[in-house]
Amino acid sequence: MASVEFTILDVCHGNSTIIHSANNVVIVGAAPGSTVQGALESLQIEKIDSIIISNADADHVAGVVALLMDDEIEVSKVYVNSDSAKKTKI
Repeated sequence: MASVEFTILDVCHGNSTIIHSANNVVIVGAAPGSTVQGALESLQIEKIDSIIISNADADHVAGVVALLMDDEIEVSKVYVNSDSAKKTKI
């Protein structure tokens, strides 16, 4: 069985988690700013299999656009909770 690592990033009022193994990368929550991108660079991760967004609050979703627009990172899938319909500036 492949080893799985969790990198938990303290961001705003919560955290973003990078779950990664030799074959898969999943991100849960992507806060604003460059914290997630910096961690991905440090971990030498250029491909994300899935991003999971649990709710539409800024500390969970604001960094997704930056990840999707980053030419150095490939994102295969984004899963968004139905809470995304919540009225938010993001």
